Amino acid sequence: MSDDLAEPVTLFLGPDMDKMAFRRDSIYFPEMKQALKYAVEVMPADRQYGSSIRMERDHSELQWPAIYERYQALQSG
Repeated sequence: MSDDLAEPVTLFLGPDMDKMAFRRDSIYFPEMKQALKYAVEVMPADRQYGSSIRMERDHSELQWPAIYERYQALQSG
């Protein structure tokens, strides 16, 4: 698990219900651990649902419940 925490990722925010858009907002992070912290600590709760993190290396994705679980694992050591 610690190997992919240093890998670059893109965080896709959940849909913004106030403005209907075809493209989801996204933020690039050089390390997954930064994206995990942003998703849980900074991102508004209404944007967390439907969010995902895409790994740059293999384009696999983590959906919101897994993002929160990875964040908890990171916090516990």
